[in-house]
Amino acid sequence: MCVPEIKASCEREARESELDFSKRLPAAFRAASECKTVQLVIFSNDTNELEDSLTKNAPEYWSLRVDFHPRFERQPFTLGLGTDKPNIAGDDAEREADFICKAAKNNGVIEWW
Repeated sequence: MCVPEIKASCEREARESELDFSKRLPAAFRAASECKTVQLVIFSNDTNELEDSLTKNAPEYWSLRVDFHPRFERQPFTLGLGTDKPNIAGDDAEREADFICKAAKNNGVIEWW
C-alpha cells in the first residue's frame, strides 16, 4: 500500500515488477526438464477466445493461474484440469515449473508409489 505522495512511484514499480516476472516465468518453464514436452500458452482474463478454442479443440488441458503480487519473492499459483476448480496449489510458480509440468503430464498425480 502506498501513501499518496509516492503512489505514482509505487504503481510504476509494481508494473515493472509484473513485466519482469512475465518474462522470467516462461523462461523458467523453458528451462525446466519436465516441461520439454509441455506446451505453455499464456493468456489473460481479458479474452475468452483462447479458452473457447482450447475447450473446442483439445479434450484436456491444464490451467495454471499465477496470482502475482509485487514485492513477493514467491508468486502463489493454482493448477487444475481445464476450467475445473484447481486442485493443486503452490507458493512459487517460477521455481516450481518442473513440479507444475510433472503434475499436468501425469493428470494431477504428483507422487508415484
